[in-house]
Amino acid sequence: MTAISTATKFLTNIHRLRTKHLFRVKLTKSQSQASHLDLPTESAAYVRKRRFKRLELQGSTNTCIVQCKLLVRNSPKKSTKIGKGWKDFCIFNRLKEEDVIVFPAHNQMRKKKIKLYVKKEFSF
Repeated sequence: MTAISTATKFLTNIHRLRTKHLFRVKLTKSQSQASHLDLPTESAAYVRKRRFKRLELQGSTNTCIVQCKLLVRNSPKKSTKIGKGWKDFCIFNRLKEEDVIVFPAHNQMRKKKIKLYVKKEFSF
């Protein structure tokens, strides 16, 4: 599948989703090389509400599924991170600074399996 057809399919799927459950993260250099990713507030609330403990992450052009552990902390400060497995996901998908990952989370999603879309060759 070419980058253009992947982009078209991706954008078509995005329009079908309820945008309130669509989360984007533009990676910094440290995030693309770190052993964890701090989730944005909305993403964190989504996975907390569903009581996820682990996630299966799959890149948009990669068939490799990476098992990741969710790190959920309630005190002293609330935080939610994708932990063990995040670094492998970054390596398998060749993530780098300025890449944008999209979490298309919606109510019909299979529990714990999230296909992340990675913006590299095309624009949203």
